[in-house]
Amino acid sequence: MDDNKSKPRDAAPATRTIKRYANRKLYDTANSCYITLEEIARLVQAGEEVRIIDNRTKEDLTSVTLAQILFEEEKRQKKMLPLNTLKNVIQSGGVFFQRTITEPLREEAEKVTRPVRDFVDNTQRSIDELQRRIDERVRAVIQTMTPTNMREYFELLQQVERLHQRLEAVEEKLARLLGESTLPD
Repeated sequence: MDDNKSKPRDAAPATRTIKRYANRKLYDTANSCYITLEEIARLVQAGEEVRIIDNRTKEDLTSVTLAQILFEEEKRQKKMLPLNTLKNVIQSGGVFFQRTITEPLREEAEKVTRPVRDFVDNTQRSIDELQRRIDERVRAVIQTMTPTNMREYFELLQQVERLHQRLEAVEEKLARLLGESTLPD
């Protein structure tokens, strides 16, 4: 079966699932072949999302496998991480990574997102100020409509209505004089 036909072409690539068997062999389900730790490392370096699961228990082994890749890299290069750093990792458990990696990343993310958040806040304040000014102007116009002005307005409406009635009466008289029952509009 051709996978390209069953997936939309513009969809984001899915996480690649790799099964780990009891004999410790790793099987790439996307390519239907066995894969090595080095190949997984290359996939991760290329930015591909991988998920390693135990074939029998379905337990997620991604973190353990990536740690194993780091260990293998350390063995190969002999001096990848300083000995004191490795000791600190073991002595502090997860606190070392949190203190040296996670917190600085969080601080950098805050530095990046703060200007965006400030821009959004300033824009919202500007919109609120504009709305306040519009409301003030509408109130000012409404306040100029004093009872005297309103009374004059209604008197004008009544005069227009009276003029309309008089015009209809004149049209009726004219129609009678001309012998017609009604005039066209």
